[in-house]
Amino acid sequence: MEIGFHGGHSAETFLSTNKNIKLVSFDIGQHNCVNLGKSFIDKKYPGRHTLILGDSLSTIPTYSSSNNIYFDVILIDGGHFYNIAKGDLLNCKKLAHKNTTVLMDDTVNNPKWLHKHNEGPNKAWNEVKQNNIVHELGSEDYCDGRGMSWGKYNI
Repeated sequence: MEIGFHGGHSAETFLSTNKNIKLVSFDIGQHNCVNLGKSFIDKKYPGRHTLILGDSLSTIPTYSSSNNIYFDVILIDGGHFYNIAKGDLLNCKKLAHKNTTVLMDDTVNNPKWLHKHNEGPNKAWNEVKQNNIVHELGSEDYCDGRGMSWGKYNI
């Protein structure tokens, strides 16, 4: 699953790697590219993608309470404000099993590469690590303002 469908680029990456993958995406739906991306994904990968529109802080809890589904991979690339990033990390734990890999986009460790959009994801990721909610397996800074961290939920 992913939070942050936007134009569908990550969705295509997931779906193109294995014909058996099914993906559930959550997106606030505020950009025109969401509809274009969804149309493209549905044509190229029919029946393999579900898009749930709305604020992830409410759609994720609703989805998790209504479905008995656990995901192998959870990519969080949604809102960059701290409260949204932290809420997404906490809410997604209910959709994880002990071997689920959770990825948090836009974390950056190099202080010279930090941007405003990294502050929320960084703070949220560091807190879930410190509170033993997630065990970090790795973190990579790619370039100025871009990076990712990944780990497993402690279940």
